Amino acid sequence: MFLDYKVMIGYVVVIFMSVYLAYYFRIRKIEKDEIVDVLKDESA
Repeated sequence: MFLDYKVMIGYVVVIFMSVYLAYYFRIRKIEKDEIVDVLKDESA
């Protein structure tokens, strides 16, 4: 079965970018909040 390598590379890039952006926005949210409040929310 023949798979086009350009399509596969495109999918890999999209997946890595989505994971990177998810981590990036989560870290930005934590940096804006007080660390004590974040830890309280995570433990609940």
